[in-house]
Amino acid sequence: MQPDINVSEMESLRKTARNDLIFGIIIVVIGIVLTVTQSQPLFLLFIIPAIVLFVLSNKAWKKFSAAYKDGVVRAALESVFTGLTFEPALGISREEIRETEMMQTGDRFTSNDLISGQYNGVSFRQSDVHIEEEHTDSEGHTSYSTIFRGRWMIFDFNKDFASDLQVVGRHFGANKRKGNGFFGLFASKEKKMEKIELENEAFNKQFTVYAHDTTEAFYILTPHMMEAMLRLHDGCESPIMLLFFRGQLHVAVNNGKDAFEPSLFREFDPEREAETVLADTRVITAFVDEMRLDNDMFKV
Repeated sequence: MQPDINVSEMESLRKTARNDLIFGIIIVVIGIVLTVTQSQPLFLLFIIPAIVLFVLSNKAWKKFSAAYKDGVVRAALESVFTGLTFEPALGISREEIRETEMMQTGDRFTSNDLISGQYNGVSFRQSDVHIEEEHTDSEGHTSYSTIFRGRWMIFDFNKDFASDLQVVGRHFGANKRKGNGFFGLFASKEKKMEKIELENEAFNKQFTVYAHDTTEAFYILTPHMMEAMLRLHDGCESPIMLLFFRGQLHVAVNNGKDAFEPSLFREFDPEREAETVLADTRVITAFVDEMRLDNDMFKV
């Protein structure tokens, strides 16, 4: 697979973005040092050229990133998935995640790089999601901390189920339990999720499971399914959470980074970049393959 892009133009844009950023930082540092050592507000003399360089760097980076996604990323995705739609400016919405009632959506929410398509006949969507929580100190200063940053994937599931099931990996941290909290005191038994234990001890050590219906939970979490989740958790090398919700499987991978992004400080090599993108796609395909989402033998 060879992306149809102008390599020299891409490398020129990357270098421009990198160099302008580095020079801008150097100018800011020089201004700070001179201000401190000379006891004069010399920093003000350096801030304007630094801002100009940061603006130019951002402009070049945006152009480089857009070309990268339209060329390298799109070509790689099309080689793996059918019915592909790739919309970098869009993402899985806050409202859709909030509807699960099993994930904090924070005070600030961003989502982009929406991918929709099919793999082995299984429809899916994925986007990067970044959720932040606002904090205000005693002096009224506001700051934000990240509670989730990573991939959110939604797959069509191969089994019908009537109630919700939540499987939370150890150290995931940003989840909440449906029907829990103050208002959960008034929730009916059918709406409140209860913690359950399974027979696989290794699975119980790695995951916490909450379900509305214990019988259905055991129906979904077969021995093969639990072993697949353990392998996927190890493969992601990051905390994960799985939600079986309204006939779909939601997967959240809290890996602290965005997928399908170019590097500012690495020389642009189209073949290497294509391999990097293909490696990112394997996170999606692994969930379909390991969990056998393309097997509809249980579908009623």
